[in-house]
Amino acid sequence: MEMKGEKETFNKLTPESIEGVIIKKHATIKVPAGSFSADLVEFAAIGIAGKLRLWPTKKVPGGIAKSEILDNKNTVEWKSELKA
Repeated sequence: MEMKGEKETFNKLTPESIEGVIIKKHATIKVPAGSFSADLVEFAAIGIAGKLRLWPTKKVPGGIAKSEILDNKNTVEWKSELKA
């Protein structure tokens, strides 16, 4: 909940937080909408023994070209890719 005059900041990662989760900088990611350069970031997934991978880039609407949830054997259980 936001109080008048206050901003919610807990939902935004700091540059330091992002640096700590970057697995590969300037990775080339291919999705149906095309190829993009994006940093691969990886988080431990809460509630499952797996991980969340994101490919954020400022070059696409919404800022995420691709996302994946992997199980504990690195099998992709769910993914979302930019289509257009």
